[in-house]
Amino acid sequence: MKQKSLSFFTLISFALVSVALANIAHAGRYELIKGKGVEVCEAYGKNLNLSKSRLPMHCERAVSREMKDFHKPEWIRLDFSRSYGLLGKIDRFLWERDANPVYYFPITEWRQWRGTKEQYDRAWKSYKIDRDRRTIIGHMTSSVDIDNDGTPDNVYLDETCSSGAYGALLLVLNSDRTDLDYAKTKLVMPHPSRKEQGLGEFRTVKEGDFGIGPNDVKRGYMWVEDSLHDVFYDVFRYREKTYFDQWWRNHPNFQGKADFMVGKLHVFVIENHETQEICTYRYNNTD
Repeated sequence: MKQKSLSFFTLISFALVSVALANIAHAGRYELIKGKGVEVCEAYGKNLNLSKSRLPMHCERAVSREMKDFHKPEWIRLDFSRSYGLLGKIDRFLWERDANPVYYFPITEWRQWRGTKEQYDRAWKSYKIDRDRRTIIGHMTSSVDIDNDGTPDNVYLDETCSSGAYGALLLVLNSDRTDLDYAKTKLVMPHPSRKEQGLGEFRTVKEGDFGIGPNDVKRGYMWVEDSLHDVFYDVFRYREKTYFDQWWRNHPNFQGKADFMVGKLHVFVIENHETQEICTYRYNNTD
């Protein structure tokens, strides 16, 4: 059931985005609203706008060849045959921190959802099947000094952008890639966990909300978007320092509007074991 609902949701989203593209005759722009006068923020804004993208860049933010001070990490895919135990730990971590379980519970039974142990166990099994199906895509790693302490880290990007069903979360692995480095992973996940958000599993919807179909309107509610499926991180280096950015494709705070109408791009840097947001951009395609 989960796979069918996700596929339908993805098709509807793509269809709506196609309509939006048809109605946007010009490229949008990233407007710097926090970090004005900060060198990296000004330079990154210039880089983003060189893409002349008609919609926000979701899965990754491109680096223009004209911007010689910017570099992207070289990502390689984890060898699944040697990393099965690690991927199991990652799956469990993301399930407990970021996944809304009703994504993996049949829509026809949403009214019976009470968050019982049995229902969580059932959703977990569906989630694991879904995760195991994507072992040949995603699971990207790179050696990059993500915390700017002078030592390269094993950074993991949970990216499956081609599927349209997942976001792209950042994590950090330990030195031998057998487990997560939980302290450093916390630094590269500045978004709150689902529990910290306190938004529950469902939210109300109405006619006219972006990405919402007639059946959703009739039902009157939909799942609360979670970071596992809808937040996209990316990493870049500017001169001698590493930064990472964050974009939400869907978020409850959008209040029924699309990301190209209300979304913001956030840029973070880690220094002295602390994560700080230094740049914020608003995407504007209304000029």
